[in-house]
Amino acid sequence: MLYTTKGIDREIIRIKREVSKVPDYGYTVIAETLEGLAVRKKNILEKYDALMYAYGNCASAYFIAANDREKFKGFCQLAAKAGEICFQLYEKGIRTSASWGRHLENKDTMFTYIHYAILANDYELAIRITPLESLLGSVLQQDYDKAKTFLPEDPNEIQSPWQDEERILWAVAYKNEKKLNQFVERRINDLRRQACVATPVYFDEHGLAWIKLAMQRGMECKLNVLELPLDLLDVFSVNEAEWKLPKDEELEKILAGDVYHANC
Repeated sequence: MLYTTKGIDREIIRIKREVSKVPDYGYTVIAETLEGLAVRKKNILEKYDALMYAYGNCASAYFIAANDREKFKGFCQLAAKAGEICFQLYEKGIRTSASWGRHLENKDTMFTYIHYAILANDYELAIRITPLESLLGSVLQQDYDKAKTFLPEDPNEIQSPWQDEERILWAVAYKNEKKLNQFVERRINDLRRQACVATPVYFDEHGLAWIKLAMQRGMECKLNVLELPLDLLDVFSVNEAEWKLPKDEELEKILAGDVYHANC
């Protein structure tokens, strides 16, 4: 398999130019995100969902543009904290009319929120917001026998909308390194085919987080592609005292139990 593609290389050049042209890139992106949310009058749940993605985008941009691992993990940590807040706000009764709101209730696309915590090596946070009685919850707790109870014996029977995740977690649960590499390679091939009609994926955050879960199982991914920078598979965590979300008095009041009335 080729290490990269022309489409990915062009996208990386674009990202590097964007980061180099914007002074204090991360601060600017977050400030513009908050300004846009205020203009569109988004509620606080929608605010933190948008912030989660904004912090996540900053993380990958800093890594791609400058190989800045500290900022990568720091922004992943902030994204993970923003994701956790989304669930806390939902539990407080705050809702959104956006289609993604149902995922907070059903918890059916948990990895969208949790992978940032895994990339930041904050497994306590990941476990805290994951249903423990689930495939992902079992793998995070490293209870692989329990994880198998959520899976068929044959991975070819997995046909869910999130089959990439379930197939790779199947390989982790069954400690099948050959299948792990096959499933990861299949995912990268699919992402590259999709690039024919969409923006190329230059950094597969979900894929890398799944590989980190495999690494905890003593498994190794041997696929050498640009989308999966395996040199990020370290175990150091960021200094949380240096990576804190901005103070938010409205959020503090809501989490403290004050009544909140929000328009959907």
